[in-house]
Amino acid sequence: MTKPKASSPGAQKSRARKDGSARQTAILNKLKKAGKATHSAKPRDKTKARVKLPKRIVIRKTAGRITIPSPPSFRKLRASPGRVARIVHDADTRILIDTIPVVAPWNALALIAGTVSSEGLSGTGFFIGSQVLLTAGHVLFFEGQAVTNVRLGLAGTGFELSVEVDSSQIHVHRRWKEHGDEAFDVGAIILPADFAVPGKLSVKIARDDEFPDAGLEVIVAGFPGDKPFGELWAAKGPVQVGDAQRLEYLVDTAAGESGGPVIVGKTGGGYSAIGIHNYGGAANSAARFTDELFAEVKSLIP
Repeated sequence: MTKPKASSPGAQKSRARKDGSARQTAILNKLKKAGKATHSAKPRDKTKARVKLPKRIVIRKTAGRITIPSPPSFRKLRASPGRVARIVHDADTRILIDTIPVVAPWNALALIAGTVSSEGLSGTGFFIGSQVLLTAGHVLFFEGQAVTNVRLGLAGTGFELSVEVDSSQIHVHRRWKEHGDEAFDVGAIILPADFAVPGKLSVKIARDDEFPDAGLEVIVAGFPGDKPFGELWAAKGPVQVGDAQRLEYLVDTAAGESGGPVIVGKTGGGYSAIGIHNYGGAANSAARFTDELFAEVKSLIP
């Protein structure tokens, strides 16, 4: 029996690129279709501010199985009393990013997990440079306490929590730590110079005149706590200017997506982040990248 002729490594790589491109196109088409769903705002549900998940969370790892150090439960992140991190409006339009995300913009995202007061917490972050992972301040400093035992799950590894973060690498804006100022609910993890970043987003400071009356179409992505742990989900829809420091949208999100990027497409290809998702309510919202906030972000970097 004749053996099939083996294809060359170059041909295999070419097919892999085409397959990845096709999967990416399918995902973006799903988001576009889902983003057309009609939403109506619901009042904030304060009873969902704290939701307990099973006491023992097992996270897949290539060699064996690991658990976050001794958490009695994983808790869906909220930032302050009365602000809810989980809001899905009417029909849930989020879709699962169901491929290993080695293409933009998904490869710029990271799963963040840690503990505070012996409870496990999780959130989302995104790379904006070769060493800088941005997130919401309350993902790293929660209810007056620093989050410890921080680990990262990166794209290309199934978001396994394989990267340990030292406390010296964690930086949270002082106005969040000291005053709970929501306009500066931002934090950063600074990784070593030789760290291999799987992907990154540029930062865009969007001006008011760039937002049409119907809203600027964006993608919000992250690791929601109402889905299986470590799964990346995204939704698409229009964003409006809340005020000089915030963006508001009815794009569906859930607790655990705090710290994720508000993503827009770039002219000529590629993606940028125009904000950091951090709150839910009658409208979900994000800290808006402004000249002032971006300067403050840079001040976090040693």
